[in-house]
Amino acid sequence: MLHNQAVDRLTGIMLIASVLVMFAHVAADVALGHGRASAFFVLLYGFPVGLAGAAVYSTFRRQDPAIAMLSGFCLSGHGLLAVLTGVLLMVGVQFPAEFALFGAEPGSPTGMASSLEMTMDKVGKSAYAFLGLGLGLVGLLILATRALPRWIGWFGLAAGTAGFLACLAGLGDLFTRSTMEAVVGIAILSNLVFMAILGVRLVSSQVREARAPSGDHDRALLQVR
Repeated sequence: MLHNQAVDRLTGIMLIASVLVMFAHVAADVALGHGRASAFFVLLYGFPVGLAGAAVYSTFRRQDPAIAMLSGFCLSGHGLLAVLTGVLLMVGVQFPAEFALFGAEPGSPTGMASSLEMTMDKVGKSAYAFLGLGLGLVGLLILATRALPRWIGWFGLAAGTAGFLACLAGLGDLFTRSTMEAVVGIAILSNLVFMAILGVRLVSSQVREARAPSGDHDRALLQVR
């Protein structure tokens, strides 16, 4: 039995839009530096990815409503934190004298600037921890229910777990700044690749309502573990 095709496609479109906006942010960052364009794309990114959270729940709730709700909550939370990060970036760009964040050595700003820089760092890493957890749960759901090909589930579980753990490590300051940026960057890239794959798959095909009776479903979860 197949899900509503329109819901599946909407979920896929939101995921693909999120990936495209994030790559636009990276392109603006590289071409123009930390400026209004870069901050605008971070702010913009929060909306489609936040909507994708609700759409993911609608798509996968018939497989497992509890996991689908938790995953959707994490993705929507990621979107809200992304919007907050975009607002903070806008403030830093709009008032460069008061908040001398960009182009300064880490920790060099004082007063309000130092507080804003620290807040942006923590909010950004928390946002991607939410993203990793949400995508990892989607991967687990796919593996447990076979709603989509299992390789997509394995990729999502691995990428989401890596992103979640990397961002937690960043929040705990377990590595040097340069090492942490590289680790988190790779993890986030893998998350975006999974979002793109999942989005294309949902647009081009439908999710199978593969949830088994409760006993079989529990055994499927045990097999994944």
